[in-house]
Amino acid sequence: MSIMKIKDIYLCTGLVQDNNENRLSYDWLKNNNIDFTHLAYWHPDQHAECLANLNTWPANPQLTTFPFIHYTEIDSDYNQTVVFLKGYEEISNSNLAELSKL
Repeated sequence: MSIMKIKDIYLCTGLVQDNNENRLSYDWLKNNNIDFTHLAYWHPDQHAECLANLNTWPANPQLTTFPFIHYTEIDSDYNQTVVFLKGYEEISNSNLAELSKL
């Protein structure tokens, strides 16, 4: 099975003392002309609850911090799979720029 397309790209960021990875991830998406929705959790009191809720998803992302991206892959059998990319390094080393053009 091959990936036919992806949809619903969400960048989730949280305000932290050193906000560099959050900003770098946002800029990476913009610089690669990727259409995405930015979900910003600005108040640190939101972080634990947000991460706990997302960790209940069937994809079992095991999130502990921001930033991260989640999107849906659709394969040639029309299966839909939620994919998580955690942290700037994983985001910037991914093939998301190519996949977003499918």
